Amino acid sequence: MRLNLILLQISLHLLHGWDISGVAAMEPYQDIYALSVANEVQHTRPSTEEISPVGKFLRPDYRSVEEGNLVYIDDGEGDDQWQSLLGALNEIVPEMVVSRGGYYLVRQDLTNRVWDRFHQVAGKDKPKIMPIHGTLDRFGVFDNIEGLPIYEGKELEELREASTDEVRLAAAVKETKEELRERLRTNEFTTIVAKCAPTGLAELIVEAEAQDRVAIVWTGFMRFDPKSRTFQVKFNVRKDLQASQALLDLKLPTITRVFAPLSDDISNDYKGFEKLHYLHNLPKWSWAYSLTKHHDYFRDHRIDEFLKDSKRLRDLKEKRDNEVEMSQSELDELNKLDASMSWKGAPFRDFCPIDQYAHVILKDSLRKQSVKEVVAANVKLTPDNQLFEFTASPSANMFIVTKFDTNYLRDEIQNSLYWMFEGEPLDRQAYLNILKYYQQELLESKEKEVSSSL
Repeated sequence: MRLNLILLQISLHLLHGWDISGVAAMEPYQDIYALSVANEVQHTRPSTEEISPVGKFLRPDYRSVEEGNLVYIDDGEGDDQWQSLLGALNEIVPEMVVSRGGYYLVRQDLTNRVWDRFHQVAGKDKPKIMPIHGTLDRFGVFDNIEGLPIYEGKELEELREASTDEVRLAAAVKETKEELRERLRTNEFTTIVAKCAPTGLAELIVEAEAQDRVAIVWTGFMRFDPKSRTFQVKFNVRKDLQASQALLDLKLPTITRVFAPLSDDISNDYKGFEKLHYLHNLPKWSWAYSLTKHHDYFRDHRIDEFLKDSKRLRDLKEKRDNEVEMSQSELDELNKLDASMSWKGAPFRDFCPIDQYAHVILKDSLRKQSVKEVVAANVKLTPDNQLFEFTASPSANMFIVTKFDTNYLRDEIQNSLYWMFEGEPLDRQAYLNILKYYQQELLESKEKEVSSSL
């Protein structure tokens, strides 16, 4: 059974109808239990009924998902929205989507547009969409391209300008906190999916006195480095370290996953997704258009930055190699640029599929099929905030999924691609008919393969 198939650089193959073979790669966790001798790592095995200890707290957690007591914290990027789509196609819709970062009115408006479509195909009420954080300066790459393919005329410029009104932003965030605090206070149980940094979340949970009635699914959390045998902090923690530390301190039941380098001993024989290469020249109203066009802008920016940084790196290396005196700032810049080139010219990070893994946890049957190994552990940040200290403990409330069989997630993503290819129908029965058609087509194809091999 194929374990840890991770969908690398999906967006690369969405652009121009390129061949999609090799879109996925296998990712078992090399030496993940190298620390087991020192820490006596305890991990669970799936039973026919449920996975323990994860299942122990996911029983009330899953009821909250079924009942709609589900909250997403979202930063508007492609993998955030794709996870939302996977849920919606399976009738999983949150009661509230809390947007974080960027030009908050742009992000809020685009998130509203996404959910105008997603909630209909789910056959559920549209979630309430509100900002918990916005940026007033120092905007990131994605912040500066967000909305470029969608808005016309001066609409984007006006939304951006309004987003930097500090008084208006503060009032909007205050309203969001009041709304979320009240939901946490009154819900019997709430599942929160942190698809970005959990800004303001810990204090709201405490103020609502909901510590015993909340579970967290936290994406983009940690990465294991087999060479140094360290657990490194990933983006969704590092983006707001203070908020992340506060949430960790609450010791809430939390599920996350650990990422690790690809294993050399497992071949990648997956042939790619059907219909993926047809997703170009899309109608502007479609979600697939927004996904691919945002990536066009992101890709072009990263390539420009790569070319500029490459030239600067060459100049600095030439200076060093010729033993020309260099300042400390130049040496620091050289080291930083050299390290940044480690991705070897593959600047396709925006749609790196981090958040889709939350779907595996939220969909009950998918979790039971897919989660193969879990480590219960106490986790805390090191003083320099670069690493996690990891101590396995059967009584811990942090559950780190270390092995997925993602064949099932692959199938869910394939279904979403069928939906996009067939024009993103909003009627739920129309979507189910699409699935039925392609499932029958797959069955007939397999029968032909069997008969031809006889």
